[in-house]
Amino acid sequence: MKLVLICAGGLSTSWIVRKMKDYAREHNLDLDVQACGLADYEDPASGADLVLLGPQIGYYQKEISQRLNRPITVIDSADYALANIETILKKAAETLVIQNSMRF
Repeated sequence: MKLVLICAGGLSTSWIVRKMKDYAREHNLDLDVQACGLADYEDPASGADLVLLGPQIGYYQKEISQRLNRPITVIDSADYALANIETILKKAAETLVIQNSMRF
Protein backbone atom coordinates (compact mmCIF):
# COMPACT_ATOMS: atom_id res chain seq x y z
CA MET A 1 0.00 0.00 0.00
CA LYS A 2 1.38 3.40 -0.96
CA LEU A 3 0.44 6.24 1.37
CA VAL A 4 1.25 9.92 1.19
CA LEU A 5 0.78 12.05 4.29
CA ILE A 6 0.30 15.76 3.82
CA CYS A 7 0.57 18.45 6.46
CA ALA A 8 1.17 22.18 6.32
CA GLY A 9 4.92 21.86 5.80
CA GLY A 10 5.65 18.14 5.84
CA LEU A 11 7.53 18.29 9.13
CA SER A 12 5.04 16.94 11.65
CA THR A 13 4.03 14.12 9.32
CA SER A 14 7.68 13.09 8.98
CA TRP A 15 7.52 11.84 12.56
CA ILE A 16 4.36 9.83 11.79
CA VAL A 17 5.98 8.42 8.63
CA ARG A 18 9.02 7.23 10.61
CA LYS A 19 6.74 5.48 13.08
CA MET A 20 4.70 3.93 10.24
CA LYS A 21 7.84 2.57 8.59
CA ASP A 22 8.98 1.08 11.92
CA TYR A 23 5.54 -0.47 12.44
CA ALA A 24 5.49 -1.90 8.91
CA ARG A 25 8.95 -3.39 9.35
CA GLU A 26 8.02 -4.93 12.73
CA HIS A 27 4.77 -6.40 11.35
CA ASN A 28 6.15 -7.38 7.93
CA LEU A 29 3.75 -5.10 6.03
CA ASP A 30 4.24 -3.96 2.45
CA LEU A 31 4.00 -0.22 3.03
CA ASP A 32 5.45 2.65 1.02
CA VAL A 33 4.84 5.90 2.85
CA GLN A 34 6.14 9.44 2.56
CA ALA A 35 5.39 12.90 3.90
CA CYS A 36 5.08 16.20 2.08
CA GLY A 37 3.67 19.66 2.57
CA LEU A 38 0.83 21.57 0.98
CA ALA A 39 3.24 23.33 -1.36
CA ASP A 40 4.57 20.12 -2.94
CA TYR A 41 2.03 17.32 -2.60
CA GLU A 42 0.81 16.84 -6.19
CA ASP A 43 3.75 14.87 -7.58
CA PRO A 44 4.30 12.53 -4.60
CA ALA A 45 0.57 11.93 -4.13
CA SER A 46 -0.20 11.25 -7.79
CA GLY A 47 0.68 7.56 -7.47
CA ALA A 48 -0.59 6.99 -3.94
CA ASP A 49 -3.22 4.41 -3.10
CA LEU A 50 -4.43 6.75 -0.38
CA VAL A 51 -3.65 10.28 0.76
CA LEU A 52 -3.79 11.05 4.47
CA LEU A 53 -4.10 14.61 5.69
CA GLY A 54 -2.81 15.83 9.00
CA PRO A 55 -5.72 17.04 11.13
CA GLN A 56 -4.45 20.63 11.03
CA ILE A 57 -5.19 20.81 7.28
CA GLY A 58 -8.30 18.65 7.18
CA TYR A 59 -10.27 21.58 5.82
CA TYR A 60 -8.33 21.15 2.53
CA GLN A 61 -9.73 17.64 1.99
CA LYS A 62 -12.25 18.56 -0.70
CA GLU A 63 -9.81 20.74 -2.65
CA ILE A 64 -7.00 18.18 -2.57
CA SER A 65 -9.37 15.34 -3.43
CA GLN A 66 -10.59 17.21 -6.51
CA ARG A 67 -7.03 17.93 -7.64
CA LEU A 68 -5.75 14.39 -7.16
CA ASN A 69 -8.87 12.37 -7.96
CA ARG A 70 -7.94 9.64 -5.51
CA PRO A 71 -8.98 8.42 -2.06
CA ILE A 72 -8.21 10.86 0.71
CA THR A 73 -8.95 10.95 4.42
CA VAL A 74 -8.05 13.04 7.45
CA ILE A 75 -6.12 11.47 10.31
CA ASP A 76 -7.98 11.74 13.61
CA SER A 77 -6.37 14.44 15.76
CA ALA A 78 -6.00 12.18 18.83
CA ASP A 79 -4.41 9.38 16.76
CA TYR A 80 -2.11 11.93 15.14
CA ALA A 81 -1.06 13.53 18.44
CA LEU A 82 -0.39 10.16 20.05
CA ALA A 83 1.11 8.61 16.90
CA ASN A 84 -1.37 5.75 17.19
CA ILE A 85 0.01 4.08 14.08
CA GLU A 86 -2.00 0.87 14.30
CA THR A 87 -5.29 2.80 14.36
CA ILE A 88 -4.17 5.17 11.61
CA LEU A 89 -3.24 2.24 9.35
CA LYS A 90 -6.46 0.36 10.12
CA LYS A 91 -8.51 3.42 9.20
CA ALA A 92 -6.45 3.83 6.02
CA ALA A 93 -7.13 0.21 5.02
CA GLU A 94 -10.84 0.62 5.79
CA THR A 95 -10.98 3.76 3.63
CA LEU A 96 -9.39 1.89 0.72
CA VAL A 97 -11.83 -1.01 1.04
CA ILE A 98 -14.77 1.40 1.05
CA GLN A 99 -13.41 3.40 -1.89
CA ASN A 100 -12.68 0.27 -3.92
CA SER A 101 -16.15 -1.16 -3.26
CA MET A 102 -17.71 2.02 -4.64
CA ARG A 103 -16.01 1.72 -8.03
CA PHE A 104 -18.09 0.36 -10.87
